[in-house]
Amino acid sequence: MNKLTTSTISRFTVLDSFRGIFALCVVVFHTHYFNSITETSFFRGSDSFVDFFFVLSGFVITHSYAYKKDISFKKFTLSRFFRLFPLHIATLIFYILLELCKLVAYRYGIAFNKPPFSAENDPSQIIPNLLLLQSWTTYTNALSFNYPAWSISIEFYIYLIFFITLLVKGLYRNILWFFIASIATLLFSNSYLTTADILSITVLRGLSGFFAGALTYLLYKNTHNIIKLGTIGSSLFEISLFISILFVISSNFDNKGIVLLFLFSASIFIFAFEKGLLSSLFSKQLFNGIGKLSYSIYMTHAPILFMILSLYMILEKFLKTKSMTLMIKGFRFVDFGSIFLNNLGVLITVITVLLVSNITYKYIEIPGQRFGKKFIKKYITHE
Repeated sequence: MNKLTTSTISRFTVLDSFRGIFALCVVVFHTHYFNSITETSFFRGSDSFVDFFFVLSGFVITHSYAYKKDISFKKFTLSRFFRLFPLHIATLIFYILLELCKLVAYRYGIAFNKPPFSAENDPSQIIPNLLLLQSWTTYTNALSFNYPAWSISIEFYIYLIFFITLLVKGLYRNILWFFIASIATLLFSNSYLTTADILSITVLRGLSGFFAGALTYLLYKNTHNIIKLGTIGSSLFEISLFISILFVISSNFDNKGIVLLFLFSASIFIFAFEKGLLSSLFSKQLFNGIGKLSYSIYMTHAPILFMILSLYMILEKFLKTKSMTLMIKGFRFVDFGSIFLNNLGVLITVITVLLVSNITYKYIEIPGQRFGKKFIKKYITHE
């Protein structure tokens, strides 16, 4: 039997690990320590790992929901809502509190990059952020407040689009997924649309990646019992794809996003088998733990980075020490005066993000999901 049922595999452990590792790469991308690893070509290109998240989400959501017979729109939407919104709302509230703290700091002569509640953090952006609509309209700023949430904004409503496609049955559904992925990729790669058009480039980016992931799962579902990859063969594929991703992420060339889309899709397909040496490595408990924290890592790192920078700036102001922060090409860098100390600062920053993420995972993510399951069971299941 070549069909894969949704009960066959509960989680793709190695793919979860990659989600966590790549989330940390995005953290380093948003971090700037002078003459440190944050400025290497690989980490300067690590924002592209957001596309990996889109593809992986399409793969996992298709695995979890596309072939269920008893899933309703309410259950599906609420399940996704309680997966994403509790932490999103918490980080948004925290960001608003940070803006209020900036307002107080201004009274004591401490200036930040921008005045409080200005530019992308204007109060008019609060409601769109609250509803995760900031990336979907031409009247809102996708990077307002907790800026990494721009991709979560796109992803949440793509979930709803995906559910609608489930109303189409059989081969026609597969064709529809291919059509959406192809058209979105074509428009995204050629930049036919701009942020002034009906759909922004970022929305096309999400649609392209998500439905590429859905097609990748479709391929995996229909071939996982046919393709027999041994340890050696799997290892060669895994290592080749991993090195290719590292190389492309570190490079700059036309249509880089399209190349990465295919590399991410191929990698997710191969690593889903979990048979190679790299799969064996990334299935270890350490990487599994980071994978579980991936959403918290992604959603909490921006306010943490802001707080760390603010701490350095406050120390400069009140201790009158040598300047530890400087502006370079519009970005605020940290410089402790030595390459070693700057790289140590990067390590401490990443560890801080992990520690905070562990707390938000335990006390916000997990309780939110549990409440959601209880809510669905009590009010939705027996309708």
